[in-house]
Amino acid sequence: MEIRINGEPIQYTIESERTVGEVVKSLESWLSTSGFCITNIQRDKADILKGCDTDPKPISQTELLDITAKPYLDVQYEHLSTLYQYMTLLKRAIEQDNRSLVTDCMRDFPSVYEALKSSLKEQEGDSFSQIEQLKRYVDEYNLTGDDYEKPGETFFTFLESLASIIAGRMNEILQPLNELSKTAYALKEIIPQMTDVSVLLQTGKDNEAMGTILLFIELSEKLIRLYRYITLKEGNFIATIESDGVQFGDFYVEFNKVLNEVIGALSAKDSVLTGDLFEYEVVPRIERLLSFLQVIKDRSEA
Repeated sequence: MEIRINGEPIQYTIESERTVGEVVKSLESWLSTSGFCITNIQRDKADILKGCDTDPKPISQTELLDITAKPYLDVQYEHLSTLYQYMTLLKRAIEQDNRSLVTDCMRDFPSVYEALKSSLKEQEGDSFSQIEQLKRYVDEYNLTGDDYEKPGETFFTFLESLASIIAGRMNEILQPLNELSKTAYALKEIIPQMTDVSVLLQTGKDNEAMGTILLFIELSEKLIRLYRYITLKEGNFIATIESDGVQFGDFYVEFNKVLNEVIGALSAKDSVLTGDLFEYEVVPRIERLLSFLQVIKDRSEA
């Protein structure tokens, strides 16, 4: 079986793979290490992208596997750009009461809804709830029907907010280092509130504590995204940058573990552990993160 990637034949050694689906899984993993993802697959000149990783056809019965691959960041940016344009178009169509255009937008809504969940899945706070709110608005105003009720200003403000979130994600891809710096300083600004979380939770002031916790989760998940974007955009060398004898890559792995511990403590509603993690584990690491960012900034300006 011949394998081509972007029209170029590649040397690929078949090991334990027996089906086209198994080969595709292996190639996906290999391409991801270089920051690429598969956008189209043809098996003997027939498209098989949907369900390709479970394709049961034996390798022995396949002559050509033709794969199109693009940089992950380019694909992600294209998806987000399409979603942003959709939100802008939907808002304009409803504002102008262009029912034909609204009908066209709603025809694409099921796929847009799934694309929103996929593209914004890392953030389980505000943006995720807004995705579900979008669906509720569509149902409430019967936007998929021929005789829908024209929404009020609240809906337009909502669309602007969702479009702003999407635009923010696009900027993360374009300027990950800049966004990382802004996020770290945003975390630094909430350190005083974070150190109070334990007391607030233990004294029954859950609502006040949850505001800080939700903001922390949002910023933390952004940090996780940005690290991947930075390594894809700038190269793995950034993981070897040192501050006080610790490499940035090792620091980020440990910081990620702490963030997951905090999320686990929150899920278990363990106020004591949550407060202790904030005070003794998270806050010191934010200070360390800021020191790394200074080293990275100095390196980039050198």
